[in-house]
This record gives sequence, structure tokens and C-alpha cells, in this order.
Amino acid sequence: MNTDKSKLVNLWLDKEGFDFLGFHHRRMPKLFKTGKFYDLRSIPSKKVMKKACRTNFY
Repeated sequence: MNTDKSKLVNLWLDKEGFDFLGFHHRRMPKLFKTGKFYDLRSIPSKKVMKKACRTNFY
């Protein structure tokens, strides 16, 4: 394992999240009538989105 590229992330305390395999993973709040819960969400990373905007899909 490459220690320069690897790090431990505690998703319950860290609000930034991390990038892995082209996705940004982080916890996001979900509001319900009974209270506030947290869910793990995966969205495309900024790097992937910039690359997708530069290429022509059509």
C-alpha cells in the first residue's frame, strides 16, 4: 500500500469526504419529520466533471 496516497478518513467526523474511483464520497444530512439522519452519498468528483465537460458527448 502506498502511504503517500493512502489515508484514513472518519466519515462521521469529517465533513469533507474523499475521492475514490472518480466519485466523491461524503456524508450528507437527510431531514425527516422524526429527525435528522446522515447518509453516505457518492457524487461524481470535480476532476471527472471537468473532464466530461471538456469532451464532446454529441
